[in-house]
Amino acid sequence: MCISVSLRDLALGWVKGSIVSYFSGEIPLEVVMGVVRRAIESYGVKPREIRDVISLEILDPGLNIPSKLREEKARSLLEFIERLKSVRKAIKCPYCGYEGEFKLLKTWRYR
Repeated sequence: MCISVSLRDLALGWVKGSIVSYFSGEIPLEVVMGVVRRAIESYGVKPREIRDVISLEILDPGLNIPSKLREEKARSLLEFIERLKSVRKAIKCPYCGYEGEFKLLKTWRYR
């Protein structure tokens, strides 16, 4: 029996695991922000789906993390997702991931 799993579903699982690890204090917020950004940009995950995952993890009784701590950490993630939606698509360096204004340092002329 073959089970078909899309890359989008795998990315959602990756996001969910990262969020749980962030709630438990195993990874910093910046790592989760990178995972969320990559899932949205590369795998077609919608910000609404990530908000749903965060909401489910806040309510999950299986986590041994105080609910107040989960809500506090979720607030910063939700703010980041809102900022992602409002920011226009910036030019991104394919090598280092820098996003922002690029300045042309030198123009070359071949003879």
